[in-house]
Amino acid sequence: MELMTQVEKGRVLQLLWSHDGSALAPESRSLWSSFTRRGEGMEQLWGWLIAVHPDDHERVKRAWREAVTSIRMFTIRYRLRTAEHQEQVVTLLCVPLLKDAGQLEGWVSWVSREREPMFLAELSIAPELLLSNGAATQSPLGIVCLSLDQHIIEVNERYCQITGYSRSELIGRRLHYVLPANLQTMVNLNQGQMLTGNMQHVIYEIAHPRPDGQILWLKVTATLVWHAQGFPLYFFAWIEDLTLQRQLEQERVTLVAREQAAQKALQQAQQEALALGSLLHTVFDTVMDGIIIYNADGTVLQINEAARTLLELGAEENCLGKPFAELFRDYQIYQVDNEAVQRIPLEQLPILRMQRGETVSKNRMTSQLLRFPSGRERYLDLTITPLHDHQGDLTGLVSILRDVTACHDQESRIRKAFHTLSHVMETMVSLPLQADQHTTEEGFAAVSLSVVGQHLTKVLCQMLDCTMVGLAAVEGPKAHMHLVGISGCSQEMAAHIQQDMEHSTLSDYLDEASIAQLRANQVVIRDLVTQPFVRRSTYGIRNFLLAPMLLEGQLVGTFGIDRLPEQEYIKEEIELVKALAQLAALVLERVRLLHAWAQTRASELALHEANCRFDAFLSLASHELRTPLTGIRGSIQLVLRRLEKLAQQKATPQMTETTLRRLRHPLEEAISRATAQDRMISDLLDVSRIRADRLEMTLHPTNLREIVHHAVQDIQYLAPERAIKLHEPPRKIIVITADADRIGQVVSNYLSNALKYSVPDQPVELWITKEGKIVRVSVKDQGPGLTTQEQRAVWKRFYRVKGIEVQDGSGGGLGLGLYLCRMIIERHGGQVGVHSIKGEGSTFWFTLPLASERS
Repeated sequence: MELMTQVEKGRVLQLLWSHDGSALAPESRSLWSSFTRRGEGMEQLWGWLIAVHPDDHERVKRAWREAVTSIRMFTIRYRLRTAEHQEQVVTLLCVPLLKDAGQLEGWVSWVSREREPMFLAELSIAPELLLSNGAATQSPLGIVCLSLDQHIIEVNERYCQITGYSRSELIGRRLHYVLPANLQTMVNLNQGQMLTGNMQHVIYEIAHPRPDGQILWLKVTATLVWHAQGFPLYFFAWIEDLTLQRQLEQERVTLVAREQAAQKALQQAQQEALALGSLLHTVFDTVMDGIIIYNADGTVLQINEAARTLLELGAEENCLGKPFAELFRDYQIYQVDNEAVQRIPLEQLPILRMQRGETVSKNRMTSQLLRFPSGRERYLDLTITPLHDHQGDLTGLVSILRDVTACHDQESRIRKAFHTLSHVMETMVSLPLQADQHTTEEGFAAVSLSVVGQHLTKVLCQMLDCTMVGLAAVEGPKAHMHLVGISGCSQEMAAHIQQDMEHSTLSDYLDEASIAQLRANQVVIRDLVTQPFVRRSTYGIRNFLLAPMLLEGQLVGTFGIDRLPEQEYIKEEIELVKALAQLAALVLERVRLLHAWAQTRASELALHEANCRFDAFLSLASHELRTPLTGIRGSIQLVLRRLEKLAQQKATPQMTETTLRRLRHPLEEAISRATAQDRMISDLLDVSRIRADRLEMTLHPTNLREIVHHAVQDIQYLAPERAIKLHEPPRKIIVITADADRIGQVVSNYLSNALKYSVPDQPVELWITKEGKIVRVSVKDQGPGLTTQEQRAVWKRFYRVKGIEVQDGSGGGLGLGLYLCRMIIERHGGQVGVHSIKGEGSTFWFTLPLASERS
């Protein structure tokens, strides 16, 4: 038998099986062709062709199944029985072939005789082989030893450093533990090729991710170690870290690419430099500013056309190679500072200073006046910039000249306009004050608008470069015109213009478009000969500028000037005229306001005089009224005393008790009315004193509770039948700094009003409450109540609420009581107020600061 002959000769046979061991792989069928009848499965092969000894049969099957389940290599001894019923002990080595993610793809196996149990012997010495050489532990390469089924048997320290795993984490694990998923297929394929003898070794480079996230580039050299008898022992792999090499290579590639790009950029830059040089030469010749380039000796190297034209130097060949001193020998340079002009010697200029070895820095000299040999003058801005080489040595100068003559002239015009505007503003401000001096002795006479306007136009005509100035007011919705002032023309022409304007509107002079321009704060410029007014005379004016006078966006007037036809209006002059028009509008408005103020002031003086006469009348009437009332009250009191004596003596039997009561009642009523009349007269006197600021009060520390108690007792004496409820805090002393009589007057007034406007059967309540730093006194009645408007008005002088009838007592008085209360309390630093709801009564209150809180 061929198989047994090969086994007896010590040869190792290799077989390939499908992943579940159910069929032979095509490569191995040729080896078994002489024993295979049907070529089906391993069960048929072992149990039918190469019979396993019955005692070993189940053990072999179980080992096979366990290997399939765990996908691990296994080695097993068993006895074979040939077709001639001969037995032979052999050792079988089965190694799994893997697919992606460690899945089983197939098996490869080797058979050896028992007398040389090579598989177990060789497998047991692998770690010693790996570690017996000290060079392996110190190698710069990572070394890993794998079993045939890809389990890690041993590693050196460098391998652990490279992969980022410790030795304890690697030993015993399948190689897939440290491999990323995208490399597992390649490794499985390579190891399968080596196991089947199709490849001796493999070398590849991979990107290996470490557990800490770092990516390393590794070079892997893997080989399968075979025994001399033809069966595999182990996989060995050598790992080299190429990360730094890869980085260096990448940097080299990057540097090469940059070098190529730099060379390309250099070529492009050279081309662009040539083009830029040509462009700069073109720009140099066409730039508007003059440019002159000098070498270190002050010799002209280059000069553009603008500089030659500006300096009147002629052709370029007349300038190149000439020293600065020779080129500008006949020119004069002056420094202009505002209106001061000072000549600058040529030797002080930077170019000649450089020739003398002085240090020259960038310098800009503005407002230089250059006087040419021809006598012409131009204003220049001159910038001197030194040129240095890479070592910092001065190699030359660049001089840039800009003609600023037009700007200088414009600045002069603006400066002149500013001075004009300032002077005109000062004049305008003083105009109304000057006009005030013409007021009459009878009072504040109206300030004459025409006088101010005429004076204003005269000043403006003197300050402005014009032949005529006119101011016209625009009034009413129809824009009626009214000449305020005109200067610069004859009296006959001014009178004609005024007469013509008095009966005209703005639309008689301008069309709608021009009127819209004025309302939009724009000027109108016209040659009235070619573009005359709509329906009015033009008076031969050829160069007329009309500016609007606006107040809060409304057109209130026009400001017009005329000048010679050849004099063009520039932008700055137009803005100046617009500003002057606005100032004129403000001045005229001020005149109107002064006129209105004068009328108002005159009305105030007249009212003040009337009030003074009225107060004098009140004072006189009060004194005149008090005299007879005093006599009446004295006489009545005398009668009452006599009647009282008669009643006690009972000497006259005819004087019955009824008769005495009839006599007493009218007399008591007379006394009550006389008392009320006296109180009204006192109120009138107090009002007069307040208005004359002569109301005297004596302030002393006093107890508010005593003041309130006395007031309540007085009111209770006059109206004993009425109920007054007093609510006060437990503290007996409430100190305030006040005039006790005046505060008592306020409390009495509050109580009198409450009793007067409440029905007799309803009580009046009085509260004394402390509220922090103040004390509040409140009097509540059950009267008809007040509206919100009435609550505000009751504190005014002579105010009486209409439609409210007195419920108890005499008449309502003069309407001065609450006014006096308010004035008294406010002079004590307090406040008054009322809270009322119509139909539900009122609560009048006042507050005063406590004595310790007064400043």
